[in-house]
Amino acid sequence: MNKRTLIEKLQTMAASPSCYPDLKQVTHAYLKLVEAEIIAAKNLVAELNEDIVTIDELVEISHSKETGEKFGAEAAKKFAANADALKVAGAKYCNCLACTLALEILDNQELFFGETVSGSGMDKRTLIEKLDALRTSPSCYPDLKQSVKNYLVALAAKQVAAKNLIAELEEDVVDIDTLIEHVSSDIEHFIKFFGVEGAKLFAENAYKLKAAGAKYCNCLACTIALEILDNKDVLLT
Repeated sequence: MNKRTLIEKLQTMAASPSCYPDLKQVTHAYLKLVEAEIIAAKNLVAELNEDIVTIDELVEISHSKETGEKFGAEAAKKFAANADALKVAGAKYCNCLACTLALEILDNQELFFGETVSGSGMDKRTLIEKLDALRTSPSCYPDLKQSVKNYLVALAAKQVAAKNLIAELEEDVVDIDTLIEHVSSDIEHFIKFFGVEGAKLFAENAYKLKAAGAKYCNCLACTIALEILDNKDVLLT
């Protein structure tokens, strides 16, 4: 199951009449933080695109008066020689650590949004490691550092919400014995929600499930919850 399908299933589960209020609440909290992470990722991608230095920009910067004043004549001379050599060699971008990492991250930006990057060999965990390395590199611009930090904070908040959601899913999925116990001991509860005939059909369904060897309630909320739990690793990415 990919991330997009999982989100759709969570939305369907939360909207189903058989979804417990606490499960609705933690699901909505998780979905809200997923959206916050997506916004932070889009802002980060925009900042990455803005801050990568092209080779022509690098040559211009390296030969500027400001660079000489900032680093001194000798260091500026070496900087300019490196930039010129890169351009002659056909490089398209600056080869500093920040630009190199930024280009790798942009080449795999689909990972931010739950997609896979065919043939890249990079997963979300590696992408996060590269973001950490980018954030701490001396050549990373302050605005880019902040965008990376914002994204990592949003991601961490979402992962906490995901763990809470997994715990609530595990607690709320109704096993078949619990379902039988409920319909046997508290039929009035089901009459209140489904009416007399509906409650009768619900109880009959529960006994049929038990006889058929089912392990869990087959209501929409429980069915989707089980699917999500089978793919809980996707929640944490």
